[in-house]
Amino acid sequence: MNKVCSSLTLLFTGALGILNVFVLANEPLFGLMAVIGLCTMVVFLILQQVLPHFYLSILGFTLFGYAALGRGFAYLGKPPIYVGEFILTLGFIAFFLKPNAQILRSRITWFLLLLMFIGAIGTVSYLDTYRIDAMRDAVLWGYGLFALLTASFLLRIRTIWVVVFAYQRWIPYLLFWIPVGMVLYYMANDIIPRWPESDIPILNPKSGDIAVHLAGCFSFLTLGLYRFGRNETRSMVEVKEWLLWSMLLVGCVTILSDRSAILTVLSTSFLILVIRPTIHWAKPVALVFLLVILFFALDFKVSFRPDRSISTEAVIETLQSIINFTGSENFDGPRQWRIDWWSKILDYTIFGEYFWTGKGYGINLANDDGFQVFEFFYGQPLRSPHNSHLTFLARGGVPGFLSWFTLQGLFGISLFRAYRMAVRSDRHDWAILNLWVLAYWFAFMVNATFDVFLEGPQGGIWFWCLFGFGIALMEVQRKGYPSTLISRNHP
Repeated sequence: MNKVCSSLTLLFTGALGILNVFVLANEPLFGLMAVIGLCTMVVFLILQQVLPHFYLSILGFTLFGYAALGRGFAYLGKPPIYVGEFILTLGFIAFFLKPNAQILRSRITWFLLLLMFIGAIGTVSYLDTYRIDAMRDAVLWGYGLFALLTASFLLRIRTIWVVVFAYQRWIPYLLFWIPVGMVLYYMANDIIPRWPESDIPILNPKSGDIAVHLAGCFSFLTLGLYRFGRNETRSMVEVKEWLLWSMLLVGCVTILSDRSAILTVLSTSFLILVIRPTIHWAKPVALVFLLVILFFALDFKVSFRPDRSISTEAVIETLQSIINFTGSENFDGPRQWRIDWWSKILDYTIFGEYFWTGKGYGINLANDDGFQVFEFFYGQPLRSPHNSHLTFLARGGVPGFLSWFTLQGLFGISLFRAYRMAVRSDRHDWAILNLWVLAYWFAFMVNATFDVFLEGPQGGIWFWCLFGFGIALMEVQRKGYPSTLISRNHP
């Protein structure tokens, strides 16, 4: 069909070109106008075909930048247009040149639009009061546009597995860079270049953000997706997998001082173990066992942060702090601070005057609720609680929170159902792809429970692009299971 359309377009353009020659010879002015119109139409037709591919390619590089450099990459650009806004604008242009309504067939899309509608009401109402701050806070729901654009383009050009293979190519670079980047950030922060418009270093990762991507890589390797489509021998793939697992484990060591990061990786691993216990766990278990032995044998200790260190005792204390108070101010202080703030949000929304509307988008919640601190990141004031889910409640009230909760619940349940249907249909390639997206999404959900994560581009754009990929993935399967290139190396 696409070839027929391209041929007809070429014939039509050629016919118009010949007509322009005759018109130009007899009526130069009208001929010139016709040539300009023809050139505009040709450019328009080319952009219709090229821009979606270009958008997805640039988006892939951008997501890698967010994962590798963290918050530092988000400042690429010139205020008020940073890299995230540029990519979003490019996506809008590509979409409006050739709109695609396929995503409207998904129920999840309509619940996403409902969430965005409620968020828009809570933003517009406060634009006159808070202006740019209202727009800044609105990205919590506004980044949902990335989900709609990503799903739309993936469905139009049918590149689900192309994305998987692209991720497969990027994994070695990401896993190699994560420990290097974390060590550089904490040990050589003073020599890292800063962005001209701010004091933010170009390399600015957070342990929780890194943990989400480590969990995504862990799921990808555990489920065997790294073996898909590879023409190498099984022994070569095995060697590469051992190297990747080793790099992943080293990356995990760099986040051991952060309990939310540890919880993100552990809970995602547990999810895969529960849903698909038959997956081969030999490599990760063997490497973790080796790491534990080395930790105790060498009495390993290193300090990445001024208030936290990585050692046997520190890791045990960090694990204890997840479920209970430890008596250490470094752990108990932030824990109690979160509990107090979250309790106050519940009081003034579910049990208080902000039940229906929340406090809206634009107000600094930390100031208004009385929990302001100066963030570890270069003295910039905190705006939202360390829980993205409760930010929806605080800013959008109970309706905003319920729309968020319903949307995410529907997405997770739909992915799990798609996984089960693929298993029953004996399409294990699609089954494990569904499970990988589910596990990655779950990692985002866990980290968002303990951090200001989805409110920033390095977390929000990544999350909503994954969400859009999930929508497209489920829509493709709803129409049937296309053929997939699977290597003999796949288990």
